[in-house]
Order: sequence, then C-alpha cells, then structure tokens
Amino acid sequence: MAPLVLALLMATAPVSSAPAPEAVASSFVQALAFDQMEAFEKIATAEAIASPDWQLLRNRVEKYQCVSVASHEVRVVSMTGDHMLLLLQLHGTARSRGAVSVESPLHDRFEIEAQLVDNTWKLKSAVLYEHRLAQRIAEQRPVTIASILEHSTDADLPSVLIELADVLIGEPAVEKRVPSYEAIIGLAWNIGEPATAVECMRLWSSAEVSVNSDDAIPRAYETLRLANELGDPRLISAAHHATGIAEWIHAKNIPRAVEELRKAADLIERVPDARGPMKSRYMASYLLSLLGNLRGALDDTELLSSTGRKGDASPRFV
Repeated sequence: MAPLVLALLMATAPVSSAPAPEAVASSFVQALAFDQMEAFEKIATAEAIASPDWQLLRNRVEKYQCVSVASHEVRVVSMTGDHMLLLLQLHGTARSRGAVSVESPLHDRFEIEAQLVDNTWKLKSAVLYEHRLAQRIAEQRPVTIASILEHSTDADLPSVLIELADVLIGEPAVEKRVPSYEAIIGLAWNIGEPATAVECMRLWSSAEVSVNSDDAIPRAYETLRLANELGDPRLISAAHHATGIAEWIHAKNIPRAVEELRKAADLIERVPDARGPMKSRYMASYLLSLLGNLRGALDDTELLSSTGRKGDASPRFV
C-alpha cells in the first residue's frame, strides 16, 4: 500500500479503531516516510499548518529525499479527552538531498501535540524535541551555561545548542544576545564539538545582521575563517552564504555579496544538502539583476536550473 494512502487511512480512522497515541504516532511516521508535506497536511489541523512551527517541520522534511523508519516508540506526556502531548522517538535511516547523497542514521525525537476534531485525532504541532527544549531554555535571557545543562542531556547537547542559537536570532537587546551566544559557543568548544561551535557562530552572525549590528561583518568573516580551518564543505558553504548576506544587508556591498554567494554555491557538488548552495545561487542571480548585470544574472539562473534538472534538489525558497 502506498505510504500516502496508508497515512490517510490512519488519519481518518475513528478514534476507537486503535489506541489513540499509537494511531497518531503511526500516522506521523507514515507521513514522514512519504517525503512530502502534502502527507502531513492531510493529518493536521488548519491551526497547525498556519503556525510558525509548520515551517520548521517543512525544513526537516525537505532535508531528506528518502526516510526509512525501522522502529519508533511513543510516550504520552499528557492526555485529556480531546488533547494529547506525545514524545515520539524514531529509529531508521535518511538519505540527504544533493549531489553528495549521504545515508545517515536517523534518531529524531519529535514533540507532537494532537487534538480531537470531529472524532479524528489531528496534528496540532510537531516539532523536533531539541528545538522545543531550546525554546524553553531561551524563555529566560540571557541564556547561561547552567540553564542549558539543566534542560539537556549529553546526547541532546550539540543539537540543542544549534537550535538555541537559531531561536535567539532576532533578539534585539545586546545585553541578552551577546552573553547568550557566548555561553552557547563556549559550551560547544568545551564539549569538543568544533563543528557545532562554528554553526552556532554562523547563526550568531545572522542574528547580528537581523538587528543591523556593526558586529555583523566581523562576526561573519570570523565564522568563515573557522569554517575554513575545519575544512568542512558544508560549514564553508554556509559561512560564505552568511558573509554574502551580511555584505549585502549590512555593508550594502552588493559586488562583494555576489562573490561570497557564488563561492557558497560553487560547493554544491561537495555538500550533502543541495538546498543551501542553490539558495546562494538564487540570491547571487537576484543581486546581479539589481546591479543591472543581466548577463551575470542569467548565467546564475541557468546554473540553478541545470541543478534542478539533475534532480539534486528542488529549488524551494520559502
């Protein structure tokens, strides 16, 4: 039976046909294996689809082109007659989208909220557990090492740090933003996670851009320097992209921004997820059109289109 058909059958089954938590968990697993957001839209409430958390789920789904869940466990956190909160642990494999298609172990945890609608359990929200932890940690700012360790286990910590750095983007108060990022990045270095530290630094540079801080440019170039030292193409590409955005938004230096974005895009054959470099190529084309360089813009558009035709990834920029 096709995964989507099975997901729809599970989603529309009466609540009495199976234990409700397991039915909700199974519907979610089948939708995840389908690799398309349409499967989730069939089992979710309109409120869920309209929420900011939905984009986070979309980003996770679009990261992979093949998810195979070997097993799952579901734990009921709370449950009433028309509402439940679940913790779902998945075990399996997932293959990334991109020219370097890497199959990796999948051990994701999701916090799932479901609501009873017309005698059918529907998703109200589904968020990576580490992201939800990060949201809770960030409620008290500035974030401290003590507050991070209080809410995280050793296994969670690298993922929680990245999610926390992402959650803090947009924090306008420098007295809350700077010590929070210093705590996150310092902890990443201290636990021997240099890639996590550099990824969090990249997110910090994005945070500085979002509030138009004078630290945006130096932060971006420091991130790029460290990424190059680690030699990880994924981190290098992401750092070039962040530097390009900082040059464009903060410094208004569009030619330099295009240069950095093209460097990010040129690494597409060396990264496991093609969406980042494709976005960089798209942004470079857009900025070249602003400069009136239509030939350059068309060249980048053609490169972007040729990547899409190879089937490496879908150029979605949402």
